[in-house]
Amino acid sequence: MTKNEIISAIKETAAKHGFTAEESSWYRWPNITEQGTHYLNFTITDEYAEDTDWSKREVTMNLHFRASLASMGGNPTPEDLIRAAEIIREGALLVQELEAMNLSYTETF
Repeated sequence: MTKNEIISAIKETAAKHGFTAEESSWYRWPNITEQGTHYLNFTITDEYAEDTDWSKREVTMNLHFRASLASMGGNPTPEDLIRAAEIIREGALLVQELEAMNLSYTETF
């Protein structure tokens, strides 16, 4: 896949799960965020694939997706807690789906 195809796949998958993926001016991958809350932090990392061929100056990178709990604020109502749980569950499903896509790209230098 190309980087642009990966970005499109991330955006589409995030939207399907109720999240927004916006391109960042300082980072090559989209920033995945929630609408109006801050319960999860999403990270996208890439690492060298085993099939990287350094002699051909080709680098294959595999993407990995993670989410961690962020914050909720004090004194939440039961409704707030239920909504947070829903967002956390949907975020976990998003990360699971993105990981299962095995997204990678190859660059030649």
